[in-house]
Parts: sequence; structure tokens; C-alpha cells
Amino acid sequence: MTDEEPGETIPKLDSIEFWYVNVKISILRAALELHVWDKIAEGTTNVKHMASEEKWDPVGTTVLLDALCGMGLLDKNSKGYCLTPLSDFYLVRTRSTYMGDVRMAQLTWEHQGRLADAIRKGKRPIVKKWTDSEMGGVWAGHSIPFRLFPNHYMEYYETLWQTLGFEKTQTMKVLDVACGPAAETLCLALQNPSSKITLQDWPKVVEEGARIADKFGVGPQVSYVPGDWELVDFGRDYDVVVMGSIAHFYGPDGVAKLFSKAREALRLGGTVIVSGPLPDESRCREEFPLVSAVWVYATSEEGAMYTFSEYKEFLESAQFENVELLEYKGNKYIRARSPQ
Repeated sequence: MTDEEPGETIPKLDSIEFWYVNVKISILRAALELHVWDKIAEGTTNVKHMASEEKWDPVGTTVLLDALCGMGLLDKNSKGYCLTPLSDFYLVRTRSTYMGDVRMAQLTWEHQGRLADAIRKGKRPIVKKWTDSEMGGVWAGHSIPFRLFPNHYMEYYETLWQTLGFEKTQTMKVLDVACGPAAETLCLALQNPSSKITLQDWPKVVEEGARIADKFGVGPQVSYVPGDWELVDFGRDYDVVVMGSIAHFYGPDGVAKLFSKAREALRLGGTVIVSGPLPDESRCREEFPLVSAVWVYATSEEGAMYTFSEYKEFLESAQFENVELLEYKGNKYIRARSPQ
């Protein structure tokens, strides 16, 4: 049997779909760079006028705008091109719901094909660290869906805290480090009006968290610690410290510093919760955390997607005890206790 005659079982490869997805990514990236939705929102709906005003190639401008129509991100009317409800809501920069910067960051994370070069030379991050303060606006953008659809997240996390081992009526003082949208902790505040939540993240992220807290109606229960987690004062005597999308952006020394600072913020016998995608121990089976590991490699200096056993070692080195792996609706959580 030759390579050209592989037998009856032939692995399927949809090369057309692979190509098509990559073309759509390039179209979206070009449209974001050119801010075409802003120009249409401002009244430039005729393709010839747009190309002339911006000194763009009219043929390229036409095929780009037509492609966006096919993708459902533009439409046409008697005046020319027009926005769709989706693009008007998310892709016009003057809107409070603008997510173009988030999408651009997601599309350019490897700096237009430099991942291979970074792997050859071991030089990273490729563009910039996603933990830098200038990325605060991008992280804040990630929180917008949580603000727009709070009921979905309230329902989703309805029984999370019971799964993590806490009583529904238990009063808690909770610190959420690198909180992002803080959906988990704000849902706790909603369920238990006597609980107090402190949100820590970059200022723009914390501002978005405050909007979400107000939308949930729990603003009076929430306080804020904006800034770099390495520099700010977390406070003391928390019952729980939650850490979401943060530890995997750091190497072992950074993780050790993070976990030690979390332990110092806890009361004796307090609980730390680490969430986020975890690779299987063999780093072979679960696609999402393994693919995410490449992104973390490209967007951090020393970060990695750590397995449960690696996190267990980090936590025990920081003097945490009773390290356990829990699961909630397919999401992994690590729970550990500070010494009594």
C-alpha cells in the first residue's frame, strides 16, 4: 500500500473550511484596522466616497465591504452600505459596548505570524504582555457581555458556591483577584446580601466590574482595589480569595508570589479558589487548555497552563493545605485552605 492508496480508512481533512476560516479572520482584522464601521456610522456609506476620502484602493475597499455583508457585519440599502444591529452595537468605537479592541487583540496576539519565530528563538511575549496595564481596556472589553446579559450568568453560577463547599446563607468576606467581570463573586453577593466582595484588577476592568455590580443591584456590598496586583494592598482577614485568569500568565516565581500574597490576605483557615482551564496531567487530551497554552506562551514572559498537580505543588509551597480539584458544569476549580 502506498501513500496515495491509504486503504479504506481515510482521515478526513476539510482543507476548504480551514482556508475559509483563515480568510474570514484576515477580513475581520483588516476591517478593524481600517475602522470601516466607524466611517459608515459617521455617514460615509458610498464605497467610492470612502475609498476617495481615505485614499484606499476602490476595488479592495469594495470586496472588503461586500465580504462583511456576506458575514453579516454590514448590509446594503438605497444609500449604500449600512450597519447591521450587531456591528452597530459592538463595532462602532463611540458605543459603550464597543468590543473592537478586544477582537483586534485576539486576532493579532501572534503579531501576524511570528509564533514560529518566537518558538525558534525563545523570545516572548511576541507583542506585549497581556498582564501589562495598557491591556486593561482589552480585559474590560471582555466583561461587556457579562454586563449585557447578567441573568444568564446569575443562572449559570446559581449553585457554584455550594459546589465549592459553602452554605448558601453563609456570610463571607471575599477578595476577587484579577476579577475580570467577577461573575462568580457578584453572583455570590446577589445570593447572600450579607456577603462583602472586594474586586481587584486594572482600573478600567474595575470600572466595568462596578457597572456590572450596579446592574446586579449589589453595588453597596462591593469595594474596589484598582491597580497592579503585585503593588496594591489586598487587605486582610478575607474568608475566601478567588483567582481566575491570572496565575497561568506567570512563571513559578510569579505564581509563588501570587499565592503567598493571597495567603497573607486570608484569615486563619480561610479558603483560596483557583479557577481556569487545566490541562490533563499528560497534556495530551483536552484541547482547550492545550491550545490556550500556546496563546499564553505568546502573550506572557514565563506563563504556562499548569496542571492540577503543578498547582497543588505551588499551593503547598505557599503553605496551603487540603488542596482539592472540584468541577462545576465542566469548569475546573482548585480549593485549598490556609493554615489554622
